[in-house]
Amino acid sequence: MVVMNFQEEILLIKSEIYPIIRKHYPKNTHREVISLYDLITFAILAHLHFNGVYKHAYRVLIEEMKLFPKIRYNKLTERLNRHEKLLLLAQEELFRKHAREYVRIIDSKPVPTKELARKNRKEKRCSSEIITEKPAVGFIPSKKKFYYGYKLTCYSDGNLLALLSVDPASKHDVTVVWENFGWIVEKFTGCFLFLDKGYVSGELHEEFRRFGVVYTPVKRENQISNLEEKKFYKYLSDFRRRVETLFSKLDAFLLRPSWTVSLRGLIVRILGAILAVNLDRLYNFTGGGN
Repeated sequence: MVVMNFQEEILLIKSEIYPIIRKHYPKNTHREVISLYDLITFAILAHLHFNGVYKHAYRVLIEEMKLFPKIRYNKLTERLNRHEKLLLLAQEELFRKHAREYVRIIDSKPVPTKELARKNRKEKRCSSEIITEKPAVGFIPSKKKFYYGYKLTCYSDGNLLALLSVDPASKHDVTVVWENFGWIVEKFTGCFLFLDKGYVSGELHEEFRRFGVVYTPVKRENQISNLEEKKFYKYLSDFRRRVETLFSKLDAFLLRPSWTVSLRGLIVRILGAILAVNLDRLYNFTGGGN
């Protein structure tokens, strides 16, 4: 029965990713022992059912259940890490296909690395670059604590999630939006763009307005002038919290991001987890409801 459930999920996942891979990588899909369709499907299942721990998924899905062609574990993870661009395209096209119109939410979440690292890992040879090189110290206002690592910025329609960027934890939210301004204008023209208080910027508001994007961060309390505004921004804040539900699901599907040893590997795992979140929202694989 379990095998049948996995087989049904594989068919549903492939029905979504097959057209995307065929469109962007038509000549490369079957060049290796495990096809690109199987490779991406394996990664999504690893996040759906094994908390993103590929080694556990490999043992169950490939060695025990033989649901995918046999390939060395190191070769499998190496191939996955080469397809960051494909996973990014897959999440964008899946989002475009199923997202609701007109409303977009942008929000960020911390991705701590050092505090989750194995003891003395930093001192070992070939140490992890996600711990030693590019990350920085950031602050989590809700928990009133600092952390060492990255922040990932995502956009959502309130139902599905997509990655915008992964940045050092010290980078300000407004700076992230400025750096992605052209892309946001291209994709979100005609949309209401809802954000939290960390994105308040009069300059950004005016610049987006010129390009037809309604840039609407939640105002701080001392900026709200009347009861009508207060009700509107309370509604806006409540609506924006939907992305926090998606982030909670992302955390469940991405149990130990610091186990990766490169920034590319980290981004690939994040993208795999986001695809798992969205497909779970669409097909309810884990029985959590929508």
